[in-house]
Amino acid sequence: MRKTLLLLLAGTWLASGCGGSSGGDGKVRVGVLDTTRILEEMPKYKDLRDSLTREQIDFQRKMQDKMPQPGENVSEEQVKEIQKEVAKKRSEFQTRVNQMLQTAIKDIKDLTTQVAEEKHLDLVVVSTPFSPSVHYNGGQDVTIDVLLKLKRI
Repeated sequence: MRKTLLLLLAGTWLASGCGGSSGGDGKVRVGVLDTTRILEEMPKYKDLRDSLTREQIDFQRKMQDKMPQPGENVSEEQVKEIQKEVAKKRSEFQTRVNQMLQTAIKDIKDLTTQVAEEKHLDLVVVSTPFSPSVHYNGGQDVTIDVLLKLKRI
């Protein structure tokens, strides 16, 4: 009985437009953000991604120069040293990528919050390649607004 009353009150509350929507008409205003596009066009991210790619290519070339030629004898110690150097560099690259992504996520979140407030949105659905998302038909695409703000920082 108590559950039924609570559900009835919650339904009435939402139906009457008191659910916190900023439209005043009882409708929830939804925005949609495409993080794939943001990450592709984000200036700081693009620059760092290009820099990391160049560093990886340079490191691969350096390692190819260290690799023994066919028929050349290689000691187990030399193999271990090369493996150790590759593992260390891989770890350094991964740490930098993780740091870059954390910074990008924070920037995107902060700017999306600003855009949502400016556009009086109640909810922003984030479409991301990292996890499945809900697709909301009719939501206002705020991706370009966030991109414009990103280009200013």
